[in-house]
This record gives sequence, structure tokens and C-alpha cells, in this order.
Amino acid sequence: MLPLILIAIPFITVVLLVTKHVNYGLALFIGAVAIALVSMMNPAIFLETIIEAVTDLETVELTSIVALIQILAIYMNESGMIQRLIDSTRKLLSAKAILAIIPAIMGSLPMPGGALLSAPMIDNIADKLSLNSDEKSFVNVWFRHWNFFVYPLSSAIILASTLSGVSLYNLIAVQVPVLALYVAVGYVATLCRVANPRDHAIDKRSGELIYRALVNISPIAIAIVLTIIGLNMVIALTVAIAYTIAITRMKLNEALKALRRVNVSLPLAIPGVMIFRYTLNRSGLIDAALPHLSSMYLSPVSIALAIAWMVGLATAMPSAGIALVLPIASAVIGDMSVSTASAVYISIIFSYLISPLHLCLVLTVGYYRSSIYAVYKRLIPSAIIVYLLSLIILSLMR
Repeated sequence: MLPLILIAIPFITVVLLVTKHVNYGLALFIGAVAIALVSMMNPAIFLETIIEAVTDLETVELTSIVALIQILAIYMNESGMIQRLIDSTRKLLSAKAILAIIPAIMGSLPMPGGALLSAPMIDNIADKLSLNSDEKSFVNVWFRHWNFFVYPLSSAIILASTLSGVSLYNLIAVQVPVLALYVAVGYVATLCRVANPRDHAIDKRSGELIYRALVNISPIAIAIVLTIIGLNMVIALTVAIAYTIAITRMKLNEALKALRRVNVSLPLAIPGVMIFRYTLNRSGLIDAALPHLSSMYLSPVSIALAIAWMVGLATAMPSAGIALVLPIASAVIGDMSVSTASAVYISIIFSYLISPLHLCLVLTVGYYRSSIYAVYKRLIPSAIIVYLLSLIILSLMR
């Protein structure tokens, strides 16, 4: 029993720090210190572990990727590409489609609490569809989180791919049915009962509008295509950023000035993630705890999923949950198949989605002045339905 208590101490420490709004990278570094203390790791070995984790090529690449994704999003936003993409979308699609697409577009931008950006954008159209404040809150929260399942530039899915050791695009491929279920259930929960307003006309110049939309989404498309054909993601993102600067004719001083908006805490959290992972692996705590976990009469996958739900609900931060859970899941399960890695990953995502600490949920409910309990009446059943059906599909794939 003692090994379970010892391994729980660092995890509880990290969860408490994250809930107190400590940067999750710093929280994970403190968690690594806690691991070193409870496992009585030699200070010299701990220092060696830190250096090894920070200088690992994987760490450098992940840190660079998270920073470059932010820079690409900032340049696209500063140059007006995002706004032009949204304007084209509004003219091309029906009112109901807009309610689903605009939160999704804003959800692809790597910024905490970005729900406050999409909430005002859909407010007027939601009024035309006669949605009440609770329904608006559900739509904004639900449809802005599609990117966690299939968006290749989502830092959460990139981190999950790295820590689980499975291919990014294989992970995305098995989650396409999850996305289809997610969109379908979200539609049934709110949008299927309403009719598109008659005064919402779709612009007939569809060819020109589609061209504009493609031009304004092209930097993201370029980065994705380059990674699919095998180019390193750091290089692909660098090319996409250079392309964005060129196509928008952004001046050098404007580009440098925009860099001030980079949230450095996001990329700098990656070394904390990797230090925690390396320290946990070297501490021997997992090996000591495994026999006790096995005696719980639960399958290794069930144990991993239960841990994922507990951590996801408690932290309400996908990257922190992934960093905490996947090293444990890898040790408990062993070599994970893509479908098993996906099952653990979506457990973290769905627990984050319905967590009362979820920042997007809190901000959206506050913006629309809706009832959290009324929103939960739709959000929790929808999430559980999609999650359970997804587990069935993933188990069949396995």
C-alpha cells in the first residue's frame, strides 16, 4: 500500500497547484521534485535527470512546436486572416452551421479561455434561431472543442502522441468516428429542433467566397500537408509562418511587435512536462506500485481510464492531465496500441470538458448569464453518450 501512497503524493501536489492556477509546467516541475523526495532519489541523479529531460531532442521539438503554433495563430489573427475566414464562413453557410463552425475556428487558436472570443460572434445568430442562454452556452462550449480529436496542430494531441509513442496521424485517424459522434450528438442536443431563419441569406458568389476562405486558411493547410508528407513539424510550421508573412505583406517591425503577444508560459511548460516524465520513470515508483494496482481486480486499461477521469476532472487542463496520466498509463498497460492510447486520451478530454473548473465553461456561462446546472443537463449526458460509444468503437478497432 505504501508505494501507492508515495506515488499519489506528487500527483496530488500537481493537481492542487494547477487548481490554484499555478502554471502547469511549474506545477509539474514541483511534482518532479516531490517524486525525487518520496523516492529518495540521489540529488546528483535528479539533476542529471533534469538535464537529460531538458536537452532531449523530443523536448526541444515539442517546445518549439507549441511556440510556433502560437506564432502562426497570432500572425493569422493580426493580419486579419482569421476575421476574413469567419466573414466568408458567415456568408457561405446556414445559420445553424455557423453556430457550429465559428466556435470551432476560434477553438483552433491556442489561447486559454478563448470561449470569450467566440461567444459574442455567435450571439446574434443564436438569437435569430431563438436559442436561450443555456443553449447558447452549450453550443459555444461543445463546438469549440472538436479540435482535440483530429486537429493536427492541437498541442494536446501532439503531446499525447509523443508521450504514448503512437503516430500523430494514426491517433487522429482512429478518432475520426469520435468526431463524427461528437458533432452528431451536439447537433441533436440543440440545433436539430430549430429552423434556419428566413432572413439569413447565403451569398450566391460562392466561388469567390470559397476562394477567400481557402486563401485565409491556407497557412494551416500548408503546415498540415507538409507534416503529412513527412516534413518535420517544426520546419512545416516555420514555412507556414514565413508564407503568412509573405502573403499578408506583413512588415518586419509588425511581425516582431506581434511576437510580444506570445504566451511564453505555454511553450515553457513543456520542459516541466518532460522533467516530470523522466523523473517518474527513473524513480522506480511505478514499478513498486504496479503489483498493488494489479491486485485491484481491474484490467490495466480500466485502471488507466479511471486515473484519466480523476486527473482530468481535477485539473481541467488537457496538457497537464496528459502529462500526468500517460506516463502511468504506459507503465500500467505496456506498449499501447493506437486505439488504447486514444481511449486514455479521450478520457482526459471528456473529463476536462465537463469539469466544473473548465475555464471555457465558466467564462461562457458567465458571458451568457446562464445556469450552470441547466447547461450541465445537456453537457454531461452528451459527453457521456459520445464517450461510451467511442470506447465501444475503439475497442472494436483494437
